[in-house]
Amino acid sequence: MSIKKATTKPESRRSIAKRHGITAITLDAWELEGIDIRNDSQLAARATMKHGNNTPTMQAAKLRKLLAEARSAELKAMLTEGKMISLEDVCQCLTKIGCTLRAQLSKLRADLPPVIYGMNQGDTSKAIAAAVERILQSICDELEKVKTEPPRPD
Repeated sequence: MSIKKATTKPESRRSIAKRHGITAITLDAWELEGIDIRNDSQLAARATMKHGNNTPTMQAAKLRKLLAEARSAELKAMLTEGKMISLEDVCQCLTKIGCTLRAQLSKLRADLPPVIYGMNQGDTSKAIAAAVERILQSICDELEKVKTEPPRPD
């Protein structure tokens, strides 16, 4: 009389793949990569790489993306509501102010000498102060125009 030893049947490739949430074809590909498909820790590590959605790094990346999208939506809403102006509008405004200042100073260079010729020091200072005041007023006028212009549609 012979006694049969109890043997455990090896787990099928399909059941191993199912347990790790992958297909048998993926399991075959991983085996070709050199992963021991009988080693659960290697398979779990590789499955985490493939389905990295559950890793802390991936979760942090998703959170950063979500926060960035929310911030972008907030900024767009603020721009639409007129609570914020775009960098392009600021640059355009500063360019207008710079052009106005340059034109006014160039004009001053031509207009002022005949006015102050032969004046005493006190009158010269007053004439220069009045000319500078006109330049500053023209810059303020440019700023006021920008402030009252309706926002550009995007």
